[in-house]
Amino acid sequence: MMMLCFWPRYIKPHGKILNVKGNKMAKKYFLLTLLVLIFLYHFSFGYTWATDGKGERAPMRIPVKVIKADKKNLSSTLSMMGAINHLSKVDVSSEITGVLESIKVEEGDRVQEGQVVAVVDSALFQAQLKQSQSSLELAKIDLLKSENEIKKAESKVNSSRVAQEKLKRIFEAQEKLFSIEGIVQKDLDEAEVRYQKGLAEYQAAVEEMNALLAKSDEGHREAEAKVKKAEADVEEYQTKIQKSIIKAPISGVVSVKKKSSGEAISLNDSLILTLVAIDLVYAEVDLNEKNIGFVKVGQNAKVVTDAYPNQPFLGRVYSLSPVVDSSSRTVKVKIKIANPKGLLKPGMFSRVEITEQSRPNVLAIPEEALIRTKDGQPIVFVIIDEIAFLRPVETGNKKEGWVEIKKGLKVGERVVIEGQDRLGDLSPVQSTELTK
Repeated sequence: MMMLCFWPRYIKPHGKILNVKGNKMAKKYFLLTLLVLIFLYHFSFGYTWATDGKGERAPMRIPVKVIKADKKNLSSTLSMMGAINHLSKVDVSSEITGVLESIKVEEGDRVQEGQVVAVVDSALFQAQLKQSQSSLELAKIDLLKSENEIKKAESKVNSSRVAQEKLKRIFEAQEKLFSIEGIVQKDLDEAEVRYQKGLAEYQAAVEEMNALLAKSDEGHREAEAKVKKAEADVEEYQTKIQKSIIKAPISGVVSVKKKSSGEAISLNDSLILTLVAIDLVYAEVDLNEKNIGFVKVGQNAKVVTDAYPNQPFLGRVYSLSPVVDSSSRTVKVKIKIANPKGLLKPGMFSRVEITEQSRPNVLAIPEEALIRTKDGQPIVFVIIDEIAFLRPVETGNKKEGWVEIKKGLKVGERVVIEGQDRLGDLSPVQSTELTK
């Protein structure tokens, strides 16, 4: 060192010039100052000097911790905030007016599809049904009487026609016999009289039937109308009685109960309770439009709630809105989640992670091994024979503290993860290998 090659004659403590050779205190002051300067000089270069095996001075090695670059399964994820919602919600109302006889469930109860949840008083409908059934029977009897009268007239006409046709054949046969003198005129006249009488009876029967039809046609139509009306009344009251028993249209949980036993139900106030299906729920999140290409229907997702921070729920993307919100530049994404135990409640805050890209068996190193230059270029220090070599790299996906290395490293190469802030290219090191 240049400072060791001369001995200054004078120093000037407190503004006075002293002769160093003649002052012991000045000598001590000078030596102490010199030692401090030497220490600062060595420390600024990151190492101190040591003697090698040949007696020559060599730099001390910088202690660092290293890890081997290895293959990992990495994937990048999209994280979004959202809320849990129900897939199905049904307002259960009465289709008929009346008084609520009973309600079978309370808020929070789980019900199954088809389960009776409420009953409307049906006593009035039961009475009206019986009256309609009686009216139907009477109307059927009147219709049957009308039909029987017509049938009797038709039967009389048919019988008269048969008899008249028989007498006609006999008369024609008698005429043939008379023409060959097989019978006398008296026999022929008697046959003609019988034929004319039968013809008159047939014509009278036809006229009677036509008169009956003309007279009873209107009555028959009225009887038919009464039967149809009575049948409609019976069906109406049977339907009302069926609708008085109100059943759950879906399986779910009673979220709201609006009525109690004894309350009236009107056309404008018929809501009894609300059911929500929670065996399947969905988380709705807003996806930035720049990430739309990474999310598809059917893609797996992980959902975490504040209520169960250590219990992630697995779901699947089932809906991706085709419309981008012009103000937020996002689209709505819905993730369907199985919820058999009912742990997830509609309205819960949720955090959703969707795997963006999956990269199996890729070369990776811990993130703390990376250093970035002023222009943003990622670099690492690779240790070969205890010498640090600065190496630029190309990175890829990141996951849980690991980063993919696309270019610049090979499997098994040792990279510095601690102590690289004191290294320069070709710095000698003393490495300690860690495992992760």
